[in-house]
Amino acid sequence: IRRPPRSTHCISSAASDVYKRQVSGRIHHQYSARGLQEVEVQRSHVGSTPRIGGIAILVGCVYAWYNSDNFSSNYLGYIILSGIPVLVFGLLDDLHFKVRPVYRLLGAAISSIIAIILLKTWLNRVDVLFVDQLFLLSPLAILFTIFATTGVTHSFNVIDGLNGLSLGISLSTSFFLTVIAWLTTDALVVLLCLVFFLSSLGLFLLNFPWGKIFLGDGGAYFQGHCLSWIAILLLVRNPEITAWSILLIFFWPVVETVFSIYRRLYKKKYFLKFQYLIPYLVNLA
Repeated sequence: IRRPPRSTHCISSAASDVYKRQVSGRIHHQYSARGLQEVEVQRSHVGSTPRIGGIAILVGCVYAWYNSDNFSSNYLGYIILSGIPVLVFGLLDDLHFKVRPVYRLLGAAISSIIAIILLKTWLNRVDVLFVDQLFLLSPLAILFTIFATTGVTHSFNVIDGLNGLSLGISLSTSFFLTVIAWLTTDALVVLLCLVFFLSSLGLFLLNFPWGKIFLGDGGAYFQGHCLSWIAILLLVRNPEITAWSILLIFFWPVVETVFSIYRRLYKKKYFLKFQYLIPYLVNLA
């Protein structure tokens, strides 16, 4: 089996960086730039910043796939291809097409379905007593896999609030998946993780701390999708790895998403409970 030269992964990072500097700026000024007049709740920067970093990561990954000639190239190509739908839905929102959340959720589900078809892989266990018996039913296991990967995909966008936050979590996730894959001598997952780690690293150097370019919704979704499927491959290919270790690696995005859902439901419940006071509060104002 012929392995790619060591420079392949580094060149993928360099290609991603060159793209960000030369091409993304033009697209940004025409479509994705958001001026100072637009007020955002999570805004913590001054000036307009491109939000198409996801394209740069895609370019780095595609370049690595194109120049690889080993057993990992097919898997890498399948993961990249399956991530295109959710990346497109996210980019449309970054380019001010105002895509509704339900459509972005649908895009993530479509990407997961494509990944299942191409990789012919899905979750077959969660290492919970009695629950694992349910995963013997393939339709149920496939549905849970779509639900889990869709949730993880969106969780990386939920934590994307400050420069380098989502990208930093993505880099740490890739790193620890690489460590586990290395300990289990799973060369396939090691190579996949390195491609996404180095492609994201090129963007991270411009994103943190100066915020020259943002990851954007498309980039966050794409990273979440790809990393979740690399984790599934690692879990399925290595029965000795517990699913709880994978959950711990994705702990922050998952818990932040669950807490955000709880917070919104709690606020809605609190609002409905005291909504009869609103007219009186308005009169007092």
